[in-house]
Amino acid sequence: MHCRWGLVIATVVCWAAPAHAFQIESTITGACHESITFAALEAEGWGSILPPPLGELPALSEDQRRAADDVPFRLVAGARNPWALALLIGVRSNDIRDNAPSEIASLVHIHNDPGDQASHCIRRQEDDGPAGDAAALAACRAFIEGELQAGGWFTSDAVATNIDEDVALALSFRGRVALRLPRFSYRLGRALHALEDGYTHVFRNPATDAVQHVHNWIDMATEDGYDIARDGYPHVGVFDDCRRDHPGEVGRVKRATTAAVRLLHALVNSSTVAERRTAVAAALDATFVIEPGCTAANDYCNSPELGEAGGCDASAGRSAATLLAVVLALGVTRIRRRWRGATVAALTTGVLVSSVGLVTTAHAQRAPFVEGRLGAALDKGGLAAAVGGGIDRGKWSVGGMVEWNPWFSIDNPAVVAGTVNAYGTLMRRWYRSDKFSLHSRLELGASVILFRLVGVERGNIGFYFGGSILGIKIPLSRCLDLVLDPSHFAVPAPQVTGFPFYYRQYRISAGLQWHW
Repeated sequence: MHCRWGLVIATVVCWAAPAHAFQIESTITGACHESITFAALEAEGWGSILPPPLGELPALSEDQRRAADDVPFRLVAGARNPWALALLIGVRSNDIRDNAPSEIASLVHIHNDPGDQASHCIRRQEDDGPAGDAAALAACRAFIEGELQAGGWFTSDAVATNIDEDVALALSFRGRVALRLPRFSYRLGRALHALEDGYTHVFRNPATDAVQHVHNWIDMATEDGYDIARDGYPHVGVFDDCRRDHPGEVGRVKRATTAAVRLLHALVNSSTVAERRTAVAAALDATFVIEPGCTAANDYCNSPELGEAGGCDASAGRSAATLLAVVLALGVTRIRRRWRGATVAALTTGVLVSSVGLVTTAHAQRAPFVEGRLGAALDKGGLAAAVGGGIDRGKWSVGGMVEWNPWFSIDNPAVVAGTVNAYGTLMRRWYRSDKFSLHSRLELGASVILFRLVGVERGNIGFYFGGSILGIKIPLSRCLDLVLDPSHFAVPAPQVTGFPFYYRQYRISAGLQWHW
């Protein structure tokens, strides 16, 4: 049976992630690279993370400790040290660089980078035809060796573990930072990522582990004239999910772990640079053996993985459905343009207005009031509980609020203390009747952060800016009003000097006002 375009369509339908590779840990994907790497370390006898031959394990620096509390993945207790932290950040780096796992648009650009396909051990645009298999594996191998060279593994007999480099990454709450990490461990993580991808982006003979064919992503994703025979079989999303209990997936993970063990053994069981180079070359030779003569015409030597690639299993369907839901949610919450946000707010408020009805009777004048308000944001996850009061004067209201604003992350399920914000409010009513009124509100004040981040001290005081583009107030009784603000925005900025820090939120808020 020859490859058909129907198989390509099935592959695309089964595709369960916007990026290609064994998955890295996120809200909707499994910790595949992380678990394979840790399994290899344990199997090679490196203890909880790295071997005694590399020297005494140092303590985390203050910035590293704060970053360890803020990374967008689970950091197990045994990995709370500089070498482990750098290794895990490195093994995730190929897929996300300095982006959060939820930044879908940015991740698409990473994986559609024609010059970066080798870091995922998959075909480049120039790797065409049967010769493209060898060329793609050679590029992947060169990437692995280049990362080990950059990490100092081939520089001196005793690997320098005390040399750091600045690594750009995105933390859950701090955002993008440059963090100094041990070079040897960070680069090893990047090398291991590519090595492990050599088992999810290929067809391999399960009996011999020989590569029968290397897949293609870049031409499939970016070229109109994509052709399987020339460009290679398309990336198979279901292969990336190590959580599947399919026998093919179980074997794929096992073989990837074995290859990682082989590389780790070669790195630390060599006394000199020359021995280390030779041992690494032998390990990579064993990993990238090619079974000749496998093409689309013979179904890649009748690869059993081809049958697995051609169908969707239940777990892949669930993953795709989950991804779609999350992408839709992120698409709504990650609106970057203020005017677009105003349009959404106006439409939302319009629905509320239509449900109440337009009534033009004058609303009674009210003076002092107290208010309680609750709000939530998903874009930059946050909750808010506020109390305050003010005075109504005609079309205007002046008041003040104090709120507690704890934060949460969708990339790494965690809740932190966030900030306390105190601010004055100025509200303008645009329309008022016995049934409802429409308003806009401006908020300005101070913000105090309640926990530490990289480069940000607990207790720092900065400014707070926020408001509501368009809200609605609905009388519930003579003294009590319901206030809805679907377009509430809040920007606590507890650090305004040095490297400024702010945490922008697009909220939906609701509150009660009591008048007397």
